[in-house]
Amino acid sequence: MTTEQFNILPVNEKAILVAKDVLAQIKAEKYIANEGSYISFYGSLPFEGSIKENFNELPQCKVCALGSMLLSSTHLGNVLTTKDMPDYPDADELRDSEKITNLFNSIFTDKQLLMIETTFEGYSEFYDHNKSSIKKRFQEEFNYYECSDRYAKEKLTFDETLACEMFNRKYKDSEKRLKAICRNIIKNNGVFIP
Repeated sequence: MTTEQFNILPVNEKAILVAKDVLAQIKAEKYIANEGSYISFYGSLPFEGSIKENFNELPQCKVCALGSMLLSSTHLGNVLTTKDMPDYPDADELRDSEKITNLFNSIFTDKQLLMIETTFEGYSEFYDHNKSSIKKRFQEEFNYYECSDRYAKEKLTFDETLACEMFNRKYKDSEKRLKAICRNIIKNNGVFIP
């Protein structure tokens, strides 16, 4: 599929193709699912220029959910280059990139990205507290501001955050979790529903 063909598809079809590509890259062992690693290549990039045109030359890399979606979106239909990618990018650096923001916004809403990443990484506020005390703290103090500000302009409700966390807990292994997220996107016609 050419970049032009991918880019004229409806948003939901793009999301499905990205999810399928993530699954294919995991199977090919190009992507290693890993919490806390947006994109971390094993070794330096062996080329300069278009990531899409040189995708087969990319070394194996550790990725979180958003990192995998970014690389697969680029693989399918974007013109990002190696100059657009910091050497060891984190979510803030990539979110602040206009090219990357435009790429993500052409496929996923900010809320979808936030739900995908929250589901993959987990929500640590749930680990040492019971549900009722977390809900009170969530509503009064935290309101998910820190995490939502880090990944997107959106905020999740308590129930959405809880659904993301429960999905996360079903899959202790990060690779199985990323695969489950992708299968969920495919099953739900391009929308992630935890």
